[in-house]
Amino acid sequence: MIFLRDSRYNPCPGGGMKRVFAIAAVTVWVFALVLLRSAVKDFLWTHPWWHSFLVAVPAIALPILASFELRHSGEANTLANRLRAEANALEDQLGTLSAELDAERNKHLRQIADNTKKPVTQAERNASTLRQHLRANVTVEQEHGTWPGTPEIVEVQNRGGGKLLRD
Repeated sequence: MIFLRDSRYNPCPGGGMKRVFAIAAVTVWVFALVLLRSAVKDFLWTHPWWHSFLVAVPAIALPILASFELRHSGEANTLANRLRAEANALEDQLGTLSAELDAERNKHLRQIADNTKKPVTQAERNASTLRQHLRANVTVEQEHGTWPGTPEIVEVQNRGGGKLLRD
């Protein structure tokens, strides 16, 4: 047999176990009254009515207080579940906002990095051009003529603005 639980027919929103315990407590109370009927009758015949009242108050008050407590715990569970759902939603929102903030921060850091780059100098542009021609034979011209042979570009350094040529 398969039992399906539908919340529309559940009289206890906190769960069915509370109802089971309440029914069990009432059943035990009624069973005790049936078993102890003669003892209760003898007690009532031999003692004044206010003794009977003092004995009956806890037995009557206990189920009433228990029902109030069951109702209160159901409300507390409902409230706790609602607050837990709100906390989860806020954590999701926090994650989304943190991701957006990180993206915006990274964008601004890229802008700062772009704005703080030093401009490319003429020497760096020349070095970049020479790097494109590594291992190439070149002709070197100076004020007093040209170099003999065809030297090869071996290495380009930015420091000192020099270039190393090899014959």
